[in-house]
Amino acid sequence: MKSLRRSTLQALTFMRKEVADALRQPRLLLTLVLGPFLIMAAFGLGYRDEPRRMKTVFVVADGNPLKGQLDKYTKDIEQFVEVVGTTSDDAEARRQLRDGDVDVVVEFPETPLDDIGGGEQSKITVVHTRLDPVERTAITDDEVQPYLGFKEGNYSRHRVMKNEFVEMLVLCWKPGQRTPIHDHNGSHGVVRVQQGLMSETIFAYDVDKGLCHDTDRECPTGTVTGADLPDIHRLGNPDDSGQDLITVHIYAPPLGVLKTYKVGSSQVDLYTPNDFPT
Repeated sequence: MKSLRRSTLQALTFMRKEVADALRQPRLLLTLVLGPFLIMAAFGLGYRDEPRRMKTVFVVADGNPLKGQLDKYTKDIEQFVEVVGTTSDDAEARRQLRDGDVDVVVEFPETPLDDIGGGEQSKITVVHTRLDPVERTAITDDEVQPYLGFKEGNYSRHRVMKNEFVEMLVLCWKPGQRTPIHDHNGSHGVVRVQQGLMSETIFAYDVDKGLCHDTDRECPTGTVTGADLPDIHRLGNPDDSGQDLITVHIYAPPLGVLKTYKVGSSQVDLYTPNDFPT
């Protein structure tokens, strides 16, 4: 019997405003649901060729307000996954996964609005038996080459592809270049270090205390890192790295207006990344 592997490639965390917006805007819900799959399809299963659609069963209670919207947009979802069915029986869905009848089980929270109303997080859980395709991805230097370009003063962004649901970027950094402190404003993100050494600083936001430093880490070539929701961080090429940095980014949905922050301040500003030389 295959052992289940609980995926961390994205357990979607809904805050109060996000759930309210999703209920009013069905396509927003669709994008939130598809975030993990879009990243897997574009990054892990191959952005060069038609990705294999994973057989997927959704677990959602009959009275769940998300169920009607999921049913309504099944055709859109089937662009990316093969929907085997929707069930309220979690045990049956897990059995199908163990028996190899499906590749992925997506479990919706039973009472998302009640959870959030009570001050708790409400999560969508993705469970699968396959190796994480993001972690096993091999993107060659030749494939990245057409999207390379460095400049003085600031890192450069090169778009590989973008559609309604997902975008892929290649970023090029000289030593000392870094992003502002920012979040992704609802987009799910995965970054692969193609070449060089990437630094990442994570921050925590408190309405009373403002922005506070949390942790730092360095990510060498081959590292894959993902962003939770909400997330606030800064990426860059360390001043003393002595080498250029190339990173590959996937965002679902595509990035729009981002929020930026300053340490020790509760002020939140807006920033739109729009520098695409290629």
